[in-house]
Amino acid sequence: MWTRAELKENAKAALPGKTYWKALVVSILVELFSINFSYAMNLERLRDSFLKIPSPVIPWVWHLFPFFELFMLFVTNVVLIGLYYYFIRNHYGEANIANLFHGFRSGYLHIVGVQFVTDLIIFLWSLLFIIPGIMAGYKYRFVPYLLSENPYLNGKEARQLSALMTDGQKWDIFILDLSFLGWYLLGLICFLVGYFLILPYQHATNAELYLFLRDSNHLKFTSDVQEGEPDASMET
Repeated sequence: MWTRAELKENAKAALPGKTYWKALVVSILVELFSINFSYAMNLERLRDSFLKIPSPVIPWVWHLFPFFELFMLFVTNVVLIGLYYYFIRNHYGEANIANLFHGFRSGYLHIVGVQFVTDLIIFLWSLLFIIPGIMAGYKYRFVPYLLSENPYLNGKEARQLSALMTDGQKWDIFILDLSFLGWYLLGLICFLVGYFLILPYQHATNAELYLFLRDSNHLKFTSDVQEGEPDASMET
């Protein structure tokens, strides 16, 4: 069984000295890729609420909605795959910034399709009520991690493996996420600086959790997936 303290200690051990700063650069780059329509709309709504000034931005932002959604589907989701792959490799001391583009080199369209279907399933569950949507999000939390190690993994199988890994773990993972909330609130108070500084720590912690649950469930790759090569199947 894992504990939050152990995961966080392992994450700290995986981010010594220059390794942390390189991970920080990677994390910030991905945050820039992750800016999307929802963020823009929420910022405008906050502006209207606090300043009571009609927003000139919202009307034209709505016209960009299809672009933001396509960008998220074909770019952001794939970059996130690279981010997870980076922190998995960082655990073994083998990470480099080129890992961010891993998803574009191996199984790009397959990754896009699997991520789209997975996000759609989570969205459909969220239409029932917020709790089912949250549960589905945690159930399929490790789909992108699995794809990062095996870009050609069948989507249905990836979701089944993620469900297996998170079975009985969802509440503990939720508490793990909450444990970073105080740091992020402090970071927001400090002009967003602290927010960015904590990103590598959380990403590394999540990678440690994934690796622990992967190994605990005896999920193994038959061979290492190299950049641009065909998939390596998984054995359970």
